Amino acid sequence: MNPPDRPTYRCRYATAPVHLDGLAAKPPWNVQEFAELEPVTVPQINQLRPPDLQRILTSGEAPAGCPWQLTVCSAAWTESHLYLCFHCLDRDIWGTYTERDAPLYEEEVVEAFLCPTGDLRHYYEFEVSPHNVIFDAKVFSPDLHRRTMQVDTGWNCPGLQTAVHIEGTLHTSRPETRDPKPGTRPFWSVEMAIPFTAFPDVNPPKTGVVWRANFYRIDRADPPEFTAWSPTLENPPNFHVPERFGYLVFE
Repeated sequence: MNPPDRPTYRCRYATAPVHLDGLAAKPPWNVQEFAELEPVTVPQINQLRPPDLQRILTSGEAPAGCPWQLTVCSAAWTESHLYLCFHCLDRDIWGTYTERDAPLYEEEVVEAFLCPTGDLRHYYEFEVSPHNVIFDAKVFSPDLHRRTMQVDTGWNCPGLQTAVHIEGTLHTSRPETRDPKPGTRPFWSVEMAIPFTAFPDVNPPKTGVVWRANFYRIDRADPPEFTAWSPTLENPPNFHVPERFGYLVFE
């Protein structure tokens, strides 16, 4: 039985490959369940349904009572790929890094940690910035603790594809006092296509297979915002807590 405070996401099968352009308002995302990311220290998960996403896309406003910049994520799969989608409301979209495996986590980024085998000591890290710059790595965490983990940034996911869509202005410098233009509702969205052949330790999933996973966003607002699908409950914020990974169920 899954622990009650670890979320479960039903990853639905997509009947056709996803055309990556960074947009979330299209199949399969407009018929998929979306998960809302919460502050990393808050043990609460809300599920947003497709109508909620459509409202967010058209109004650019987070649900009432949401004091942070909203992020929703979704997943789908085919026989060959796992597809991920993030949609991020953002008052100021920015980034300076342009090279693969740069420390994107120092700026603004969405992240996915995937553990296909269920052995939480071994997982994969994927990050994408608003500039569509990629950070990908294999992580070995022998003690399930950040202090002793080893990150292999020399690993590049073979066949990884990503796309980013920007609604607003993408700045190339750290913000000071910038605010969105009046009447604008900026956001950025990301799609990833991750081939199952990138994970040699497991066979491509079939219906009923369960992976461990977590999804995150860092927004360098003032103050910075750290959000997660399954909050890691650590302060200062720490994403590398594999025991807090949720359950990604292939359906």
